[in-house]
Amino acid sequence: MLFVAPHPDAAPGDALDLDPEEQRHGAKVLRLRAGDAVAAVDGAGRRYPLVVTTSDRRSLAVELTGPPELAPPPGDPGSTLPRIELAVAWPKDARGEAMLGRLVQHGVARVRPLLAEHTGAERRAQRRERLERLAREHLKQCGGAWLPVVDEPAPLAAVLAAWSEAGPAAAPIVLDPRAAVGFGDVLAADRAAGARAVALLVGPEGGWSKAEEEAHAAAGCRRARLGPQVLRIETAAELAVGMAATLLGR
Repeated sequence: MLFVAPHPDAAPGDALDLDPEEQRHGAKVLRLRAGDAVAAVDGAGRRYPLVVTTSDRRSLAVELTGPPELAPPPGDPGSTLPRIELAVAWPKDARGEAMLGRLVQHGVARVRPLLAEHTGAERRAQRRERLERLAREHLKQCGGAWLPVVDEPAPLAAVLAAWSEAGPAAAPIVLDPRAAVGFGDVLAADRAAGARAVALLVGPEGGWSKAEEEAHAAAGCRRARLGPQVLRIETAAELAVGMAATLLGR
């Protein structure tokens, strides 16, 4: 699988440009040669059937062999994926990068890094260029069509306000090991009601502050537990998104 810039008007026979990194990936890693068929995605819903026209150690050229296939956005009619938005206190160092890769594989639609009170300056979602590159690599690996939107870090109040204005119809779910209701039960009720979108909140390792918990309540958030034990940030985020993709998907 290759990654290309969006070409919404491309027609069979058109040559599609590959950036140098993708050319090297195709030639050295995938070992593509002239005449080989290969697919590409653009992160904006399109899959392109391609054929390699030229290949050597340093370059790779491809052209389109058929019309691009457009997959519906997550949560839209016809999509196999629900629309999952996740607000998460970003984990330290490589843990955040690894988390993002697995969230992409689960089909998350939007990731909102949280600046919670108990995280200090925790982690300005790292270097955007690197995160975008990692997301593209994982999208190719899993054969997905849509890259998630990764927002700039924001405080809880801003995230809740954004969801209030244009978020999923159901109230956001705060993952809380102390909650009386299981996360799977909440998702099952949402599915029975026809929901195809969900907003999730995963807090910092230091826990939510009293003011943040009051903000959850004021916004009408629901609370649910993932299991009997306390999970690390990335474990909770990945498990919750994977369960939502499975239980609310088609």
